[in-house]
Amino acid sequence: MTSGSLLIHLGGLGDVCLSESTLHSLHAHFGGNLHALGYKRFLALFDQYFAQVLSVEERRWLWLFSDLPCEKHWEQTVLVGKDKSGEMRRRLSAVSSKPPLFIDLYPEEESSHVEAYQLAQLQDLGIKPLKQKLGESSSDRLILYPERGYAKKKWAYPHFIELYQALKARALDVILLEAPDLEPSLDDSRRFEDLKETAHFFSEEGGLFFSNDSGIAHLAAACGLATVTLFWDHDPAIWHPRGRNIAIQCDVHSPSVEEMVSLILKVRAEG
Repeated sequence: MTSGSLLIHLGGLGDVCLSESTLHSLHAHFGGNLHALGYKRFLALFDQYFAQVLSVEERRWLWLFSDLPCEKHWEQTVLVGKDKSGEMRRRLSAVSSKPPLFIDLYPEEESSHVEAYQLAQLQDLGIKPLKQKLGESSSDRLILYPERGYAKKKWAYPHFIELYQALKARALDVILLEAPDLEPSLDDSRRFEDLKETAHFFSEEGGLFFSNDSGIAHLAAACGLATVTLFWDHDPAIWHPRGRNIAIQCDVHSPSVEEMVSLILKVRAEG
């Protein structure tokens, strides 16, 4: 017995945000009977496209990653991700009445933006590509989002504090939004544990969002904020946030606080 169609997207927050137009297109193609499987805290931000959002972290989905049997079947399965070996598509073939559809998550040999790259693949599969239009915020609010650098290089946390103080000294409406894993360093900084609460904070008043390359930058863009994003380890032509954005490659030159003050004031003045 089949039960609708199943979309599998196992990407992180930024990957899911960049795939919104793909999710929108698949929703239009499959109607209201498309179920989503992945990291629920990310996919649930876009639950308007799905009949149901399922968590891949539950034991019942272990068959996706092993040779365990699966008794459930779907009319069709769609994988958005990386599957170089083809193993996951092989497993999906056994539970899909129609051949599984595969959309490669991001390009590796071309500088094509993730959104355009995925939509082109949908076109090739005979699915109408629908680019989801983002709202644009006209708010003067400035949101700075520092993170600690772990695997990736980052603009240093103290730079964000200095930038915050420089903008605050100009009597601007500026907010320091802390990552959930950081202890706030300022009495008036903000932080949210829940991503839906963060999305509501972005959508409620909008603004300009400044950060290193991060999943939260992509969420801000999906909520209609303009973004200024610093990149070190990835190609901004592929990975820049959607919507109105400035993506800065920092491999050769790491910008100073003064340069960022000037840029943010310029972007703000241009509306």
